[in-house]
Amino acid sequence: MPSHERQVTLLALLSPLPALVIALALLWTGGFEPRTQWTLTVFLVALWLILAAMLRERVVRPLQTLSNMLAAIREQDYSLRGRHASTDDALGLAMLELNSLMDELRERRLGALEATALLRRVMAEIDVAVFAFDDE
Repeated sequence: MPSHERQVTLLALLSPLPALVIALALLWTGGFEPRTQWTLTVFLVALWLILAAMLRERVVRPLQTLSNMLAAIREQDYSLRGRHASTDDALGLAMLELNSLMDELRERRLGALEATALLRRVMAEIDVAVFAFDDE
């Protein structure tokens, strides 16, 4: 099965293909001069390929950003932020939720670091024995 990127590229290339074929057929059977036919053919094919590449980037780039943000969470780096995080579309909602998750994890991490620092400071200042027990 093709990868997601390959599927997006194929869809971007194949979707406008019928209209392009019809336009080229009309161009080549319309009695235009050969120079006009070749110029418009090159222009239409170039436009088709450029727009397909732009569409692919528009779909794949945010997914790569999400993947990078998830990798950052795995590595406990909560400094990344997803752009275009909004409630207007599904991808924006995913970015918004991932940004919120990273904020929450960063706050928890800072809280744990502060608690550990406070505990170390208290332990350094007291001169008595401290016994700690867990529930087990």
